[in-house]
Amino acid sequence: MKSVEKGRTSVTEGIPEAMPALLLAAKLLRRAEHGGVEAEVATAPVRAAADQAFDSVGEAGLGQLLLALVDRARTGGIDADAALRQALREHRVAVVAAESAGLGDHV
Repeated sequence: MKSVEKGRTSVTEGIPEAMPALLLAAKLLRRAEHGGVEAEVATAPVRAAADQAFDSVGEAGLGQLLLALVDRARTGGIDADAALRQALREHRVAVVAAESAGLGDHV
């Protein structure tokens, strides 16, 4: 496995935090999935809201949905990029904790 060859102890290692937030999210989620690491991405109510919103607009409307969420955050005085980065930091911690608890193949 690639992570073993690189001497990684976590699927999160080697992911540069300076990446654009959406790319960082995709990479972190993909690495966790490929490593078999199960860590919650969001609380149940947030996940349900996301599922409902996505089901309403589908793949074709996803870009507009993301843009609308960024606009809603902006009008509410929230930096959407900073909020996503904070959620990613929290998810990274959850992934590492799941690996430590043996909830994945990780490396």
